[in-house]
Amino acid sequence: MKLERADKSVLKGYRVTKWMKLLEEFIESDMECAMIHCEEGEYAKPGSVYNSAKNATKRFGCEGTVGVQTIDSKVYLYRKDKA
Repeated sequence: MKLERADKSVLKGYRVTKWMKLLEEFIESDMECAMIHCEEGEYAKPGSVYNSAKNATKRFGCEGTVGVQTIDSKVYLYRKDKA
C-alpha cells in the first residue's frame, strides 16, 4: 500500500457557504430579528428559503440560538434567547 497526493477539495465537509456567512453575520450583529432578502432567481418560493435556512441552522449548530420563521411570505431569523 502507498499514499498518493490528492486535492483536498474531494473531501466532504462544511465549506464556507452563503448560509454559513449569513448566520455568522446575524450572530455577530446586535439584531434580535432580521428579514432575509434573496436576490432574484436565487429561490423560487419563501418556503424554499425557509427550508434552506432551517437546515443551515441545524447543520452549523445554531439551532439552539437562532430561529427561523415565515410570516406573510417573508422569512425571518430571530434570536431564541431574546424571543
